[in-house]
Amino acid sequence: MTPKKRMNFKLIFAFASSMAKENIIGILRDNITRSKYLLNQFNEQLVVRIGDRGQNMVSLYLNSDEAELKKTIVL
Repeated sequence: MTPKKRMNFKLIFAFASSMAKENIIGILRDNITRSKYLLNQFNEQLVVRIGDRGQNMVSLYLNSDEAELKKTIVL
């Protein structure tokens, strides 16, 4: 197989993967917006996860663990 064909295969795979992710996100979004219960559950879990991540970052900062802190920051 030539390098050009491999590159095309990778591009097709990446595109298919991207489409699958968009489809899954779309399905989740549709289900969440249709159900008040699921929307509340989603919001509660989102707040918990953001709070946990924030607390972890504060702890790393207070412990002066710069290397670990840099690993947790995603821009």
